[in-house]
Amino acid sequence: MIKVVSRPFLGKEKYKDFRLCYVDTIPLTVYDLTPESKAWQRSAEYKAIKKKLEEEVKRGFRDCIYSMHSPLIYRLQSQDYPNPKYQKGKAELYAYFTEVPLSKQWGDDWDDDPYEYNAEVPYDDHYVGDECKEHLIIKVPFYVCHNGYDVKMPEDYGYDNSPFCVRDINAGAVAWIFARSLEPKRTEGVAILAGMNPYEFFERVDRINEMYPYEPEEE
Repeated sequence: MIKVVSRPFLGKEKYKDFRLCYVDTIPLTVYDLTPESKAWQRSAEYKAIKKKLEEEVKRGFRDCIYSMHSPLIYRLQSQDYPNPKYQKGKAELYAYFTEVPLSKQWGDDWDDDPYEYNAEVPYDDHYVGDECKEHLIIKVPFYVCHNGYDVKMPEDYGYDNSPFCVRDINAGAVAWIFARSLEPKRTEGVAILAGMNPYEFFERVDRINEMYPYEPEEE
């Protein structure tokens, strides 16, 4: 179960044993098929080509119907569109905390990089031996001035793609959020690492917001 909990309802110690396992953002844009491509997907021509390719995959002539050289790929075009979930001035970040050890917490494509284009939110179940057990995840909205320079997330390292997957971030390869020091030499900073509980997390969020005030109207 994933439960949304706002900061005022965290209490003082109720969730002290929960650990940070994922940080999600609401992007300004989403990458999706063009209207023309979506229309073609509904056509008899598309369905006939797809059926033929699926038969070739079954016979071993092809690995995937959507491979680089697939005729479907050439006809299916995508582009960036405004994200309907994004609201100017209300650009929320979400922190996910799990009640199980990080070693037992997993999610879809958590071993694939770049995480920002592959990973999904945490699973709310885990295995104990052969038995699958459900556990609680709390999803907490928060705000920082995430500008990709003074305040960074793992997705900000690299050019188009970061080199990180969620598994590595949760193993300590990089902080989920890092804010540079305001000192001229910038030898220190504030790091929010995987495994922190919600109270440690918000103590550092407050420190970051003191250093770099969050101004949603400037987005």
